[in-house]
This record gives sequence, structure tokens and C-alpha cells, in this order.
Amino acid sequence: MRTIQILHLSDIQYGRHHVDRDDCRTPLYADDDYTPQLEKMIADLEILGNKTVRPDFIVVTGDIAEWSIEEEYIQAERFIGGLADYLGIDRRYVVMVRGDR
Repeated sequence: MRTIQILHLSDIQYGRHHVDRDDCRTPLYADDDYTPQLEKMIADLEILGNKTVRPDFIVVTGDIAEWSIEEEYIQAERFIGGLADYLGIDRRYVVMVRGDR
């Protein structure tokens, strides 16, 4: 029997003050490059498991944006969409449960 794998991301809070673990601020505007953040997440996933164990779903919970403005959601979509593309997960299997933003 096959088990279902879920990648859970919580409170990603994209926006002006979003900081990753290396204290690198995310770009403010939606047309900026999010490749470094996505590459870091992919590298972490490669460390955590072998390539035959891939998530079936991505679940994003909590605050997706800092101020709930359009540019922040565009930033988050680029990151989450890139992650889904890398993992080969159809966008129908990306579940988002919002927080207060």
C-alpha cells in the first residue's frame, strides 16, 4: 500500500520584510528574481530524501502575505508554483489554507 506524502509550508509571509534563514530579504516587486529561494528549498528537499520519495501534495497554511497586497501574492505564487513544477505536482494538488493575511 502506497502512502501519501505531503509537503507542508506554514506562514511563508511574502512581502517587504520576508527574511529567509540566511537573512536575505526577498525582493519587493513581483518581477524580481526568486530563483535563489527556490533553489535553496530544492536543495533542502534533495538532502531530506531520495528522489523516489516525492510529495503528492503541497499544503500551505497560515499567513501567505505580510499585508495582503497583490505583489506579495505574486511573489508567493512564483515560489510555490516553482516548487510544484520542480516536484511534478499538478497545481490542483496545491492546497492553501489562509491565516489572517
